Amino acid sequence: MAALFKVLVTFMLLLLISACATSLPVEGSGSQNLANYGSEEVEQVLIRGQTTYHDVQQHFGQPNSVSESGRAMYWNYVYRFQDPGQGISGMKSLTIVMDGRGVVTDFDFQDNSYPLE
Repeated sequence: MAALFKVLVTFMLLLLISACATSLPVEGSGSQNLANYGSEEVEQVLIRGQTTYHDVQQHFGQPNSVSESGRAMYWNYVYRFQDPGQGISGMKSLTIVMDGRGVVTDFDFQDNSYPLE
């Protein structure tokens, strides 16, 4: 009986440790496609007055959220990451404004990294 108890306790500890190890993803969460873009790449892809929502979906996938104000449509992408190996965490965010025809009129890209504490 004591041996069975030790096996169960060991198994539960291993399960707990493995759950903690996977709670800090290096790759991050949110819009995974945004992980591969920096400000230069975003500016090459998004051309005001030319890029359509189809192009946006092709490069960045489905947005995390969509909102509308008048005739403008706002697509928001967010990517959060944490890399304990490099000691950094951060967030990338991209807001794309499109007109009623689905053409990009403006965008804002932010890429922020912080040291882990």
